Amino acid sequence: MTGADPVLAPLAAQRPGFRPVSFWSPYEAACWVVLSQRTSVTAAAAVKARIAERFGTVHELDGVATHAFPTPSRLVALAAELPVPPVKRERLRGLAEAALDGRLDGGRLRALPAVEALAKVRELPGIGPSSAELVVVRGAGAPDVFPEAEPRLHGEIAHRYGLTDPSPAELTRVAEAWRPYRSWAVVLLRAAREERAARSR
Repeated sequence: MTGADPVLAPLAAQRPGFRPVSFWSPYEAACWVVLSQRTSVTAAAAVKARIAERFGTVHELDGVATHAFPTPSRLVALAAELPVPPVKRERLRGLAEAALDGRLDGGRLRALPAVEALAKVRELPGIGPSSAELVVVRGAGAPDVFPEAEPRLHGEIAHRYGLTDPSPAELTRVAEAWRPYRSWAVVLLRAAREERAARSR
């Protein structure tokens, strides 16, 4: 995939072994989406850690106690006690119920065409277009999804491929060359964008 693309090939060569980092499951990715709404990433991470410490299961890894995020059944049972605003409690309960119903099963989402998987996830409480992409790509691990709701990524594509104000159709055409690993190609482009922005600062 990257070897045939003059833009991606050097980006991949500069980052041997570079790969996407995923959530443990689509369920946990969806919960993260809700926890991070209308707050900073740092604050959301702190709340998520408190929920895991208070309600999650403790696992020992190399002698270190690690708190896992509550399972869907446990989250449904304790939703009223979560240290978040009421609207987030209801959304988290709804996501846990969806997970119990199989609507956030990673294998099921990966087996669907990307457009259909994204549409299914957008039906869930608190999940919009960009959030659905995160759940499907970083939660379910779908390897071939091109994000349509990420303007900064689109700007990076335009910069790298010499496009001036490209339409969504033009961006999609560029991404077609990355099949069947469009999700992975996007990770390379995001990393390149962050590094370029850091240099400019």
